Amino acid sequence: MKKRVMSIMMLASVVGAIGTNITTFSTFGSLSPLSYDTVHAADDYTQNLLTVYKIPSAVIQAIIDNSVATNGKTPKANGKTVTNFTVADFRDLTTVSLANRVKDVDGTYTSMTNDAVATAIGSVQMVNAGALADSNSQTPTGLVSQNFISDSRQTDMVNLLKNGGYATDQWDQQGNRQTVYTTANIWLNQLVALIATNPKLTTLDLTGAFSKVPFDSGFSKAGLLIGMMVNKSATLQSLALGFNPIIANEVQSNAWTYYNYALNLPALTNLDLQSNQLTVLDTQILQNVQNNLTTLNLAGNAISKITTNAEGVFNQATVDLSNADFTNLDPSTHKILASALNSGKGGLELSDTATNQLITASINDGWNDVNVNASGLNKVADQLDSSTVDKIATTKPTLVDDKVMATLVTSNASALTGDSVTQIVKANPNVVDAETLTKLATNNPAAITSDTLEHLASTNATAISPDVISKVGATNPDAITSGLINNLAEAGQLDADTLATIAATKPSVVANLTPEQKETITKVVGADDLSKVQDILDNPNVSAPVVPSNPAPTTQGKVSVDKTSLSFGTPNVTDIQATSVIKADTGLRVTGTVTKGQSLRLLASKWTALDGTSSFAPTLQLIGEDAVNNKGVNQAVAAGDSTELLRATDDNVDFDVTLDSVGMTNITGVQAGKTYAGSLTWQLNNLPGTTTN
Repeated sequence: MKKRVMSIMMLASVVGAIGTNITTFSTFGSLSPLSYDTVHAADDYTQNLLTVYKIPSAVIQAIIDNSVATNGKTPKANGKTVTNFTVADFRDLTTVSLANRVKDVDGTYTSMTNDAVATAIGSVQMVNAGALADSNSQTPTGLVSQNFISDSRQTDMVNLLKNGGYATDQWDQQGNRQTVYTTANIWLNQLVALIATNPKLTTLDLTGAFSKVPFDSGFSKAGLLIGMMVNKSATLQSLALGFNPIIANEVQSNAWTYYNYALNLPALTNLDLQSNQLTVLDTQILQNVQNNLTTLNLAGNAISKITTNAEGVFNQATVDLSNADFTNLDPSTHKILASALNSGKGGLELSDTATNQLITASINDGWNDVNVNASGLNKVADQLDSSTVDKIATTKPTLVDDKVMATLVTSNASALTGDSVTQIVKANPNVVDAETLTKLATNNPAAITSDTLEHLASTNATAISPDVISKVGATNPDAITSGLINNLAEAGQLDADTLATIAATKPSVVANLTPEQKETITKVVGADDLSKVQDILDNPNVSAPVVPSNPAPTTQGKVSVDKTSLSFGTPNVTDIQATSVIKADTGLRVTGTVTKGQSLRLLASKWTALDGTSSFAPTLQLIGEDAVNNKGVNQAVAAGDSTELLRATDDNVDFDVTLDSVGMTNITGVQAGKTYAGSLTWQLNNLPGTTTN
């Protein structure tokens, strides 16, 4: 096969810390209580500006820039500023975001920590303010406790906004009862009240909002804040709590009860807990939402254990566990994950490492409860490495059915070896048909051995075509044997085309047939093929393949790229998620000609750190336009894979592709402080069956 290639190198440096360039501001320095003789009347408090509540300007600005109103626009797009944004405007928001929120091309959103918001919240001195009800303290610190903001306490929330305090009954020394508005007007309490009393709220984005709140083992600060903000909302559908490591500290300090309360949300369908440093998923915190969730994002957490029964979540929701580590898999975790893979209802996203750990454990340990079945295996077949496939083939080859095999040969053929394929087809010859075997012969012909071909010729001969024999023989001529010929003949599947291909691929096999073998062959071939077969048997060294072929290109094609390198800049590792998209600083122009009988393929490599210590496998997304053929280009290619861009079957094809955007996603496994390099290769190949000079 003649090839011509053109490659470019792509570089990206990754940084790790987010502590630099923190924005500080003075607007939250003044925390004096509101004066009770200047409170707004009940019917007009919604006209208050948010600045009245001493909420820092940077926090208000973040809300204005990133939230969404009922008309589908951000407050900023609606003309709102820090100086004119009112409680009424806030109550019109369907999405409240305290994070930097960017809309992706597919309509979803990517959220990142807003440093100004995180700094402001982290700077508040938080104490459980239950004692304020007794002391009527005017100290402008304290966090209104869950005791005051629960089930029927919407009135208390409104009082915070009306009066700068919450109402409580107290008794003087003479035993006289009186209602007192206890101060609770630190701006964070007011912000909590604004969120909790929003009647239209469907999405709350708190990504990174508590990332700078100091952990207190005796006081679940983040859990309490979240619980008060959502306040058992009947409208909240999406809650983003990612990049708040304090959550892991609180949950793992037996404070999960706060989160059980906080996540008591009947309408919640999407929960984001990514990158919170969770190592154990205690599903008790999910017990009030697990019947409704459709998406649970746990990416960026090195989860190694899932406690209690979580089938309710994992069997129905798409759960992202892409950074999990299942080196030591316990029965409870295995049951949950195996059931999730097998159910076919939700979706389980695991890293390649975790996937292979799970499948290996499921095969080796023979769990008594639930093991991964063929349906579950098919979902992750494209992530299996050759070691895992070998173990499956050795210990449980029947687990590989025709669907699993089709996925392997199409998307992960390199994981198959000659031994594994042989063991699988011997256990179940029908796992391959002509289409599947042809794809394997195209993608990994070395995985088809003489044992495989001979066995299939006896048990499933229709799967073996001249094209398969030609491709396998070109890579591994020893796979073409007299046993293959004999078995095909006995199965009635040896015709002139097949024998001619065998003779052209390895003439010595035909030449060394015994007279008895030749006689057997002539007896079983059809009358129409008899004279051709006899000629091949008599003259195998001059036989030419009879299989249809594309004519050889009369001239070699060409491809050129206008750049030899691209840079993807220096992204911050703390901002990188599996769904993040980073883009090269410039585009590309690729021009050339695909000659008749050739195809143009694009190959992407894995990205490796320049020091060789780590690598990752992103998906490259190329968007642009082919000016010659007047069509758009939107191609995705995963690292380690290739995709066909153009095919010239009937005539030469010129191309002039300008790629305005070269993006990268599926970015996991990168390490801070590293510079990574990868490559894109444009390769001209002869089409299957094309003869070469």
